Amino acid sequence: MERMLEIYGLNSDNGNRMINPPMLPPTLTKADQGFSKFSQLKESIIRDNALMLSKLYDYNQTLPHDAQNLFNMKTTPQFIPGHPLSSRIHSSISLQSKIDKLRQENIDLKKQLQKYHSKNIIK
Repeated sequence: MERMLEIYGLNSDNGNRMINPPMLPPTLTKADQGFSKFSQLKESIIRDNALMLSKLYDYNQTLPHDAQNLFNMKTTPQFIPGHPLSSRIHSSISLQSKIDKLRQENIDLKKQLQKYHSKNIIK
């Protein structure tokens, strides 16, 4: 067998190297990533708190909707719950509904302001 490996230019040691790769010592940076990075992790969580809360809020809004869709086969979502595009679609829908509510409030406030100005001009 060794003679055949030598004919084809393969060392018998190469086979063992492929099966058992050389063991490398662990680096110091991997060992230090445990508790020493804890303060940086805590700061990043505090810094990104608003982003995390918005994601949780979107999740809490979409979870009942997606659960209802599992039982109601007439309206099936395009993406499964937890898919990144699914959360973007639901957040854009909720954002659009908020924009519509704000526009309606602005129209109502403009009407009230016009009524107030018309009453003050007449008096």
